[in-house]
Amino acid sequence: MFLKLNGLLHFVPVNHIVTHLLSIRWSVKFQECDGLMEGSNKSVELSQTCNLPPEIINEILLRLPVQSLLKFKCVSKSWLILISSSEFIKTHVSISRKPNNYSNYTVILASHAVPITYYTCSLSSILSNTVMDNSRVLEFPMSDLDFQLWFVGSCNGLLCVSIDPTTLVLYNPSIRKLKPLPISGTDTGNSSYISYGFCFDELCDDFKVVELNIVLDRAFMYSTGVKVYSLRNDSWRKFGNDHEGRICSSGGQSVGGILHWRISMIDGRYLIFAVNTVTNIYDTLAAPPTLDKQDVVAEWSLGELNGCLAVFRDYYNIRLDVWAMKEYGVKESWSKVVSIPYPVNPSGHLWPLFVLQNAEIFLDYGPYLMLYNSGNNSFTTREIHSIGGLCSVAAPAYIESLVTPTFVQE
Repeated sequence: MFLKLNGLLHFVPVNHIVTHLLSIRWSVKFQECDGLMEGSNKSVELSQTCNLPPEIINEILLRLPVQSLLKFKCVSKSWLILISSSEFIKTHVSISRKPNNYSNYTVILASHAVPITYYTCSLSSILSNTVMDNSRVLEFPMSDLDFQLWFVGSCNGLLCVSIDPTTLVLYNPSIRKLKPLPISGTDTGNSSYISYGFCFDELCDDFKVVELNIVLDRAFMYSTGVKVYSLRNDSWRKFGNDHEGRICSSGGQSVGGILHWRISMIDGRYLIFAVNTVTNIYDTLAAPPTLDKQDVVAEWSLGELNGCLAVFRDYYNIRLDVWAMKEYGVKESWSKVVSIPYPVNPSGHLWPLFVLQNAEIFLDYGPYLMLYNSGNNSFTTREIHSIGGLCSVAAPAYIESLVTPTFVQE
């Protein structure tokens, strides 16, 4: 980062500043605890710390990983108050979410062995190394469960996890805080299935969960009931009237705080069902145009790429077409970003996770993690040795944060 010294701007690596600053702070703290510090020495040490203005200390701390910040709360009362403040936590999230900043992103992986074990691995280490050995077991408070978890989604460091069709929890693995959500009260006796989505409402500063209850009536017509949970109010409410059509997505895709599902209409059309929890309106969006009517699309699904709603059209064993809606809600703005050919001897379905600044695409590919270079049409496999077996991505990458699932900053 740049510091202004003697009227001039100087670039100083953040890690150098942090090392110096913390050595002073910890030196003071340890000597105070041991009762070995003389009064004169203490004033010298503290005066050295004060050479850095508070705003510089704040800027440094905002760029540190969560695990370091948790430790640094013990350095001093002022640091504890600063790091625990809602303003600091929100700014830290904002910096972590900046484009092409992968230092605070973590990927959740699931082993193929039974019982399933979940692991976390930093995205930056996956992108910078062909072999990783720093994955860790995901510490989940309800780890005694003997069935598979379903990760609904993540927002600002919070994971929404489905334990069973009607039981949800919000969990921040970085600070190990969990909140069970109240039951929605939906009568599941007549349900064909239930689908969830998780998003953050920036206008209301609120995390929300959307529940879709899909019902098949006696006339073999599908209808979808919508309910919304607000973390701030800690309650569910019904959202508008039931909507015709059959939801085809297992979970909602959040883009800009709006949740999206693939929906099949009675006339045979496939559209995108969008639920906006800010405006309390749901709508349907047009899918990208059919590229080649002679090809039969095996599957298409929704995603998010660089802040845009994306559609992945999977011509299995042949290619994966990635489309992005450049201007939200405008049918004509659908544009094909890239067409990714399947590797020789396919072992799963391609699933784009990130589009990197250097035109590389980070892919989930069955039991493998891969980088695809669209420039030279090449694949690079990423191996994670510490897991000791095959694995696959269980949830999209989430950012590490200090956000609590209760809105009460501790």
